[in-house]
Amino acid sequence: MIAAQEQKIVVLSQPGAALDNAAATVSAIDTLEWDYLTIYAILGATDAALTVLKLTESDASGSGYVDIPETVYGASGNPALPNALADNSVYGFFLNLANNRCRYIKPAAAVADGSVGGYVTIVAILSRGKTVPSDDASRGLAQGIYL
Repeated sequence: MIAAQEQKIVVLSQPGAALDNAAATVSAIDTLEWDYLTIYAILGATDAALTVLKLTESDASGSGYVDIPETVYGASGNPALPNALADNSVYGFFLNLANNRCRYIKPAAAVADGSVGGYVTIVAILSRGKTVPSDDASRGLAQGIYL
C-alpha cells in the first residue's frame, strides 16, 4: 500500500474571510486509534502578524483544553510567531501521539489588527492508524483519483 493512502486528512479551520484582530474558528481532532498527527497552519495573504499559533489538548471533547508548551510558537525556545510578511507560508506541528498525549488536540490561531488582516487555514493529517483507511471517506476525502 502507498503510505499516503494510509492517512486521514481533516480540515480543522476552513478557508474563509481574512481574520483581522480575531481568532480563527478551529475544530478539535479526535486522535483515537492513531499514533501520529501532523498539523499544518497555512497562511494566505497577510498584513498582520499572528498573535497566537499553538496546540492545546484535552481528554474530553469540547472542554478542558490546555496548552502543549512545546507547540506554542513565540514561546521561549520555540520558533517565532509568523510576522506580517509571512504571506503564503506553512507552519507545521508534528506529534507522536504515543508520547502520553491527550485524545483531543485543538489548534489555536489568531491574527493581529492590520489593514486587512490575514487568511488562515488549518489541516491535520492522522497517520500510523490502528486500522488502515480503505476508501475516500475513511481517508477524509470527498473524492480521490488513484493512478
